[in-house]
Amino acid sequence: RGLGTSRMALDESSGTMTVRAGTDSQKQFNACWLCNQRAVTPVVTDKGLLYCRTCIIENMGEQKKEYKRKQKAWEEQEAMKANKKNDTESTKQVLKEEASKRMED
Repeated sequence: RGLGTSRMALDESSGTMTVRAGTDSQKQFNACWLCNQRAVTPVVTDKGLLYCRTCIIENMGEQKKEYKRKQKAWEEQEAMKANKKNDTESTKQVLKEEASKRMED
């Protein structure tokens, strides 16, 4: 079988395809993890991840907005649960009072 310069080859023992990744699919060592471009005013994390200063600041701002939005939604949900619980308890109290009045009559 002549595969020539093909990047794919069939592994005859397992029947799976193996692919050789080209340089275009590999990240450059000086590329920002957010914009995938050459890092401008680079910032490196403790884990060695490289970011552009503006990219990481914008990303952190977006995450902060998203967390606040989620927190507000959660608080509204909890308030609705509390209101529903209070309504249920109020309804039970009213029903008990009506039942006791009927028993007295």
